[in-house]
Amino acid sequence: MAVKPPEDWAKAKEEYYALTGIKKPREKVALFFKTSHTGLSKAIQDIADFDDLKPKDKTLRKFEKLRADYESASKDYIKLLTKLIDDEDEKTITQGEFTGTKLELKKVKTDMYRGLKMLKAKLENYSTMYEVKSRILTDLEAELDKIERLEGQFEVLLKNGVKRFTAAAQAVKSTPTVEVWNREFGNQDGARSLTTALGAFRAIEKEADKTGLQLTDHQQHMLALTNHWIAQLSPWADGDRRTLSEGDDVLAELKAVSAVVKQCVAAVM
Repeated sequence: MAVKPPEDWAKAKEEYYALTGIKKPREKVALFFKTSHTGLSKAIQDIADFDDLKPKDKTLRKFEKLRADYESASKDYIKLLTKLIDDEDEKTITQGEFTGTKLELKKVKTDMYRGLKMLKAKLENYSTMYEVKSRILTDLEAELDKIERLEGQFEVLLKNGVKRFTAAAQAVKSTPTVEVWNREFGNQDGARSLTTALGAFRAIEKEADKTGLQLTDHQQHMLALTNHWIAQLSPWADGDRRTLSEGDDVLAELKAVSAVVKQCVAAVM
């Protein structure tokens, strides 16, 4: 089960420090780490605390205020990260790799670039997570029936699934170890959040059967389409590739699942 954003964000910053070797950031990135001044960490924690409230206190109005605080606090961070990523994108380092007896040189992105991309992906994923929560609360207050809720929430859940996968992929790219893969794809549902979103039409079919309703042509089409992509993604969502073992090629595994996700998004979104 995924950890909550406060713990996930703290871990992401730890890995950024470990990856880049930065203890005290250079002047141009110092602003990014002054969380006590920007209120970002507090905004993330406040939304986590909202989840612990009694059901009667979980109002849409209260949540939207907390969500607005997060968007306000994260806006400057994401803007700064984007600028730093653009600056770092122009830099590369040369790595050597032996293939047989021949040394091949290739240019790769810097650790700083990969670390910054990972942090940005995390913050953008929290935004979509909060968008999902907002939509669920909105539909509950509107008292929609279950099928209306499931179909209406499909798009925002799918968007969140894609962002969650992107955040997991960037974390693995920045620190390509089995430990990070197993946290992001195993414990934190890096691919499973996507198949969970795709499963909306299975839930619609089940509810229709229970209530005696007939699926529309569109619902039947989407059920077949999403079932296909759930099956394609199942090795990384529920199967033996969700967690890896020492010696497995993490980057090769990421390349394989990324190719399937890319095809899925093109077909479904």
